[in-house]
Amino acid sequence: MYHWNPEVYSRYASVSTLATTLFMTLATVLLVKRWKFADSTLLLISLCSSFGAQLALGTFYTPTAYVASLVIGSLSGFAPITIRNRLSRLVGPEELGKIFALGQSIESLMPFFGSLLFSSLFSLTIGSYPGTIYHFSAGIVVLSVCLFVFERLWCKKEEEDE
Repeated sequence: MYHWNPEVYSRYASVSTLATTLFMTLATVLLVKRWKFADSTLLLISLCSSFGAQLALGTFYTPTAYVASLVIGSLSGFAPITIRNRLSRLVGPEELGKIFALGQSIESLMPFFGSLLFSSLFSLTIGSYPGTIYHFSAGIVVLSVCLFVFERLWCKKEEEDE
């Protein structure tokens, strides 16, 4: 897509990792410590950040868009943390170990199935529409947002019933 040689790609990847780490550190201090955002707000910010980054990567094939996607997607790291925190509040303490074990088991299988799915899709679409893989990822994020909204509405209904 970008026609970068390994040296250029390595430079971009290194800067990406460093910038994301620094930005997440700053964002954590501001959003969590100073402004005390709720987990649900952080999760929504994280998912929107991820969606925007994937959309930018899949739509624009320039180095500038790549760098912009790094900035846009820099808050996506809040998702796993907030999801685990939400899960710990949804189940009782006696079930927590089972839920986290199940989650880790599923998470450990994702690289295998994910790489199979994504590499197959990428191979099929690289010649005709190279951004498909990123738009597919953005679609997965939209599905995650829908599940989050469903969970929030469901929990709110249960809280009202009690």
